[in-house]
Order: sequence, then C-alpha cells, then structure tokens
Amino acid sequence: DPGIVDAPDLNRQILYRPEAEGRRKADVAAEELARINPGLTIRSHALSISAESFAAHSTVGGASSAPTDRDPPFVLFDCLDTFAARAELEVIRRETGCTVLHGGVEGWYGQATTFPGKGPGYADAFGPDFASVPAAAKAILPSTVAVIAALQVAEYLHIFTGDRSPSLVGTFAIYDGRRSAVDHLEYHR
Repeated sequence: DPGIVDAPDLNRQILYRPEAEGRRKADVAAEELARINPGLTIRSHALSISAESFAAHSTVGGASSAPTDRDPPFVLFDCLDTFAARAELEVIRRETGCTVLHGGVEGWYGQATTFPGKGPGYADAFGPDFASVPAAAKAILPSTVAVIAALQVAEYLHIFTGDRSPSLVGTFAIYDGRRSAVDHLEYHR
C-alpha cells in the first residue's frame, strides 16, 4: 500500500493510531502486527499493486508456480480503492491461479464475492470496462467495512479448512447497512 495514514483511516483501521498520521500505511501496519505477534514474518511494500510489482516482491511467481491441490491455498484479499488497481489484481489472479476475495464499500453499502483462479473474474462481475471506472471520494462507514471484511474472512476460512469451492463464486453478497441485511445476487454461473 503506497498510502499515508490520515484521519479518515483512524475510524476503521485498527492498526492505525492518531500518532501514525502522516506515516506510510505499510510501515505502520507492519510495526503494529509485529507488536501484536512477534512471531510473524512481515514484508511490507509501500508501492502500488501491479503485476510487475507483485512479481518483483512476491514469493509466488507466474502460472508455473500456481498452487496444486496439495499446496496451502494462495488467496489475495481485495481491499483496494480503485478499479484500476483491481484490474492489476485481475492480471495477478490469472497469472498465478490464486483466489481473490473481493470486498468493496461505500457508505451504508458493500459487497463481497470470490474470484477463483480459474473462473469468473472482475469483468464478469463488473463488466468489460470495469478498470475505467473513475475513483471517487466516498464515505466509508466502519460498520460496513467490518461486515464486508467478515464476509471475506468467512470465505477465506471456507477455503482454508479444505473446501476449495467458496460459497460466493459467481455471487455477490450485498450488504445494506440501513436494513442490516445481506442479499445475494448472481452475476455468473
């Protein structure tokens, strides 16, 4: 993450405190995670996600190193702010065969879905021109972030416990915080 901690991050990012404002998010997050669990090996990168930066800094290479049925699941969590960044994540997904757990929020609303290494991806869910959707400033409520993150983690646990067919493949879980409801919408089967 190339971003800098600022005030709006503080109400929804448990790794950031007021004294971290103005510092690089990746550095602050790595320090806080190491404080919480000193046994972790953490590599933080303060740069934008791209297929090139991923290849340069990841221990996972191209398609030749895609996970097999015997490997632990290789999963990326999409908590990105722009569709341009998600387009890069889509390239990584296709090249590595990893699963991407997508989450997006705006105000009271959010959605989560799972893109397996092979199968429907961002263009199936958002249309072929999804990468050109402009980034916009938007209100982000901590409660919405928490619900969408919980859905992403549930999908990860679904995969990690041995079921390699997550429940949200081809389906959005759409959260409406005003109604405290989660609906499902199929976008591809």
